[in-house]
Amino acid sequence: MANTGVLPFVRGVDFSDNDFSTKFPASVRFMTGTQWLKLNRTNLSQIPEELGKLQKLVKYHQFDFLFYFNSARG
Repeated sequence: MANTGVLPFVRGVDFSDNDFSTKFPASVRFMTGTQWLKLNRTNLSQIPEELGKLQKLVKYHQFDFLFYFNSARG
């Protein structure tokens, strides 16, 4: 995905029903303003490394559970 300058302004994305069993999109790391994600039925076996770059992420929904991140991460 080309970096268009729009990705930092994305507030949330519903990735539900996408198969990420082999690869998670690397461009997600550019969505620095993202505050929430839905990851239902995505076949993820672990939290993708790219999510660690999302400093404003406060919650994501996966496997019918809602996870909240502490906004004061170190």
